[in-house]
Amino acid sequence: AGYRVFHVMNITDIDDKIIKRSLESGTDFREFTKKFEERFLKDFKAVKCTMPDMLPHAVTEIPAMIPIIEKLINRGYAYEKDGSVYFDISKFRGYGRLSKLDRREIRSGARVDVDSYEKDDPTDFALWKRSREGEPAFDSPFGAGRPGWHIECTAMGYRYLGESFDIHTGGVDLIFPHHENEIAQSEAFCGHKTVNYWVHTEHLFADGKKMSKSLGNFYTLGDLLAKGFSPQAVRYCFISAHYRTQINFTVEGLSAAANTVSNVNNFLKRAMSEKGGGTDIAYEVIEMKNAFFNALFNDINISAALAAMSEIIIAANKTGLGNLSRNTLDAVIDAFREFNGVLDVFEFEEKIPSEILALAEKRWEAKMKKDFTAADALRKELAGKGYTVEDKADGFYLRRSS
Repeated sequence: AGYRVFHVMNITDIDDKIIKRSLESGTDFREFTKKFEERFLKDFKAVKCTMPDMLPHAVTEIPAMIPIIEKLINRGYAYEKDGSVYFDISKFRGYGRLSKLDRREIRSGARVDVDSYEKDDPTDFALWKRSREGEPAFDSPFGAGRPGWHIECTAMGYRYLGESFDIHTGGVDLIFPHHENEIAQSEAFCGHKTVNYWVHTEHLFADGKKMSKSLGNFYTLGDLLAKGFSPQAVRYCFISAHYRTQINFTVEGLSAAANTVSNVNNFLKRAMSEKGGGTDIAYEVIEMKNAFFNALFNDINISAALAAMSEIIIAANKTGLGNLSRNTLDAVIDAFREFNGVLDVFEFEEKIPSEILALAEKRWEAKMKKDFTAADALRKELAGKGYTVEDKADGFYLRRSS
């Protein structure tokens, strides 16, 4: 939309679950998290997610967390207790506004040390946790320990995005307690609102249920690729639903997404190989292209955007690709190139060279004259130059040989 984007995505490489599982596996927590990070980033790139500008790790940012905690103590928002530091939520008047918690539910003076807890039990949360035997520990003015999960995000956001920034994302399961606590400590530290927009994605289900290994509906990207699906099909499957809509993932739905990607690719190949006719609807194509982006600019309304994209294909097929002017075909191709700047799932071949197109047209003329010997010879010549010609009822289209 023309905005300059600076995107930070944090890697949480220390929290309660990580410590528990690394201890169970007898592995240093750094080594334990590294393999998951590497796998995550490999899959992240495979489905063509744009890498963030910054990818900070929680452990390396601990020195930035300590002065924030100290300031919260000095301002009266936090207190030390038995080697740990807790945020006193009763001191922050805005607590609960994101998750719509009733302030009467707050249990003043009650404390929680775990990183997650029930929505009906808002209590003071840990900014710094005293280390237990066998757990990772870092030096601090409050004693040996480690940061709480919530302060990690506040410190990284403050360091790399400043005292205020526009968009903070996450899943709906993070609204409480994580994001609610993040708001409290960030605003108590800075003294003002720090995030303009909170954007939360809905839950993902698989086969109608929460994804679980025990239920047999647990999929990794590697599982899906092993079934023969492309990364493009997986990407299209997930981005074709609005971010605030619950997705029920099924293999059948993924198959439908794969068919859509394949059909659009075939449509584009035909559009790029057509010589062009006399019907010009370039203006309508441009209007539909604008409708695609206007939908995205309205809270990322991907459903309306994809509907506008489909309208271009419907209009082109209704008129007949062979009947469309070269100006219109170029407008169609340009529109889909712009769409693909967002979707990044379609394939674009280079424009068919004029000499290749001339050979294909010569072959078509020979076929129409029933000179099949000449037509076959020209087909072989085209194949030798790296192109496959496919006939249809009223003409042909070319594509690069795979």
